[in-house]
Amino acid sequence: FTPLIGAIWTQKNDVAEFLLASNADATVKDTRLNRNSLMWAAAKGNTEMLNLLLKHKADIDLQDNNGQSALIIATAGGHTEFVEALLAAGADASLKDKDDMTAADWAAKKRHIEIENVFMGVNK
Repeated sequence: FTPLIGAIWTQKNDVAEFLLASNADATVKDTRLNRNSLMWAAAKGNTEMLNLLLKHKADIDLQDNNGQSALIIATAGGHTEFVEALLAAGADASLKDKDDMTAADWAAKKRHIEIENVFMGVNK
């Protein structure tokens, strides 16, 4: 992990904000899964960090070693608010992982009804 990814993973947003203000690179990927800071925020559902990371050029549609994007990761984790925010920011919902599954497919597989409704365009 980079210090930034570590701060995001442990949800120390104040530390992450400090690191970004000190020119930490939000585009750097970890060496194990090839995930950027936005993807780690997606795994935690840390919506507070989303806009800040995008402002610092984190790639919204980067895919990790398994082909998973931040949208797929957030969906599989059941993080509805994060999914909505990613879609509003322009995340590509058509991306597929190595299992040929989109984020919508993951919502159905994990039975995240609220997120399925988001993908179907149904209001909560």
